[in-house]
Amino acid sequence: TTVDEVNTGEDVRKTCAASTVFFDANGTSGTLTLAISNGDVLPPEGYPSLIIAVKNSDLPKGDNIPAVFRDVNDKIKAGFHPIADGQWIVNNKPETTLAILRAMRRTSALDVSFADKPVATISMDGFTKAYRYLGTSCGFPTGDVAP
Repeated sequence: TTVDEVNTGEDVRKTCAASTVFFDANGTSGTLTLAISNGDVLPPEGYPSLIIAVKNSDLPKGDNIPAVFRDVNDKIKAGFHPIADGQWIVNNKPETTLAILRAMRRTSALDVSFADKPVATISMDGFTKAYRYLGTSCGFPTGDVAP
């Protein structure tokens, strides 16, 4: 978990991020990162951005890539778009992001796929502690995700 501060002269902007490393089926490492700034719309009106980074040329390209996050109980559908080579960000709709975050909290691992192509099974060990730290560091309540 990281916190970066920038003094704008008017106020101090904090960007808070928490990441976990995973390996895809080919053994390629990647990261899943939650990032938010205290200058963003904060929970419960908005939620951290969810970014997946992995160098896998088999994954789909283009905008609004359909993604599925699956745990033992639920299948949550979301859209992603690329932000850089090998990096995708969720189309951050509050209700969808909240559902993904809640799934991350209640499961030990989350299966992620883009357009029916598996990305990885990502461990969620330590998620609750990391999410609470993001809230404390960037000044937002965490009770709707990690009470």
